[in-house]
Amino acid sequence: MELAGVQRTLSPVLKAKALDNRPPAPILGDVCAERVMRRLDPGYDKGRFRAAGRYS
Repeated sequence: MELAGVQRTLSPVLKAKALDNRPPAPILGDVCAERVMRRLDPGYDKGRFRAAGRYS
């Protein structure tokens, strides 16, 4: 799925919220963000996070 516009701008925030939910004691605890990231990019937590919103 290719994101554009606002969705692309918000994707780094979504990814950060999803990654926050991974540890046993998350700060935000956004389960929905993790679910959405799994649908958009199943391996989102395998690469490095870059500010440009690209996933490696």
